Amino acid sequence: MPLRYVVVSGSICLLAITVVICVTVIAHRLIVRWEPRRPAAAVDPAQVLAERFARGEIDDAEYAHRLSVLRFGPPLEVR
Repeated sequence: MPLRYVVVSGSICLLAITVVICVTVIAHRLIVRWEPRRPAAAVDPAQVLAERFARGEIDDAEYAHRLSVLRFGPPLEVR
């Protein structure tokens, strides 16, 4: 087999391997992009409020008021 055929067949193999790798990388990126995203974990408002109270961002009166609003709704206005 002449050297010319070996070089050509080697080049074709190298080209084929490069094409397969490129197609695999592109397919992987497309699959990852279109994969359905999981929704973020539900945030419990009472837990967030308790964390703010623990950090000292709100005082005990505001914590109690906001917690009652979360549990029972806003206070009714009396006219």
